[in-house]
Amino acid sequence: MAKRTFLAGVTSQTMDIFIQDSSSTVGAGLSALVFNTAGLKAYYRKGATGSATSITLATQTVGGAWSSGGFVEIDATNMKGVYRFDIPDTILASTPWAIIYFYGATNMAPVVAELEIVSYNPFDGVRLGLTALPNAAAEAAGGLYTRGSGAGQINQPANGMIDANVVRWLNTAVTAATAGIPDTNAKNINNVSTSSVTTINANQGTTQPINFTGTAGSALVKTDVIDWISTAAATPTTAGVPKVELSTWLGTAPLALSSQQVQAVVPSSTVVASVTGAVGSVTGNVGGNVGGSVGSVVAAVAITSNCKKNQALSNFEFLMTDSITHAPATGKAVTVTRSIDNGAFAAGTLSAVTEISNGIYSVNFGSGDLNGNVIVLRATAAGCDDTFERIVTQP
Repeated sequence: MAKRTFLAGVTSQTMDIFIQDSSSTVGAGLSALVFNTAGLKAYYRKGATGSATSITLATQTVGGAWSSGGFVEIDATNMKGVYRFDIPDTILASTPWAIIYFYGATNMAPVVAELEIVSYNPFDGVRLGLTALPNAAAEAAGGLYTRGSGAGQINQPANGMIDANVVRWLNTAVTAATAGIPDTNAKNINNVSTSSVTTINANQGTTQPINFTGTAGSALVKTDVIDWISTAAATPTTAGVPKVELSTWLGTAPLALSSQQVQAVVPSSTVVASVTGAVGSVTGNVGGNVGGSVGSVVAAVAITSNCKKNQALSNFEFLMTDSITHAPATGKAVTVTRSIDNGAFAAGTLSAVTEISNGIYSVNFGSGDLNGNVIVLRATAAGCDDTFERIVTQP
């Protein structure tokens, strides 16, 4: 019985089989079979639950490219009865095994070929294709350590022990004071920097050094405040409560305070408010909360207009600004619409927008565009802040 081992999922595989001449008393090979010899058949069974499935044999040459079911004799003189067979990919697609059976030609002894189809790679000489193992030789870079004292080995002087030399502390080379005793510098003791003390008291018992209260993790340091920023601390009004005097508050001298009272004085130049929404540039001081993205805050300005109601107006100029830098924006394709007396914005009879320079553009109003008491112009462009201009017309 022919037997071969294959990695599951491989394709375009070929194997050789030997077919005996059943009429020979010495077990000689049967020669001259071809893929379509009368009566010649091939079947396979896949796994313990598989059923007999026919294999379609195909013409082939000894050195030809793989072809599913390919069948050809190797050498009728020197290897009589030995045939090349190209295994169909479906047989090797998955584990565990398969049986291939050839029979039916005149004077042909049946042939059984057993294929072991495995999930490891029997042709991988390093790790058998098992990805959980390093893909490198033992003791080589990236490979497994072995027991011993050489390169890529771990020395074990006794059971349960590993012989190790400490070379670095936190990636810093270790300096040895004497053999087996590292020379170390303690940065902190009990979470206190050694640079701030001249004497180290290694008290490990329940009694703490002077000016400590409590033990172990609950130990606290007792302190007396002598100075506030190198100035003698004022006498507290009650024990344990430090006396604090404010010289200024937000840059302004505080008002006179009564006992137990703190009064916050905000300078008159500061605006206290909560600002939400889009805020761009803010002039002056703002105290309080500013929420949202920064857009622009513009004060309301009284507008006086010489525009006539229901009368055309040419060369009305306005500014377009970049939506990120808020600087004047040039080279923009600007679209304008207008709202008349609280009406919806519409194109009306506004002319096409003309760019002047330095972010200034102009548009012409038709008479119908100004047929109202209050006209609001809106100008938009890609990458620009929206521009709104309000016009109060005269009769």
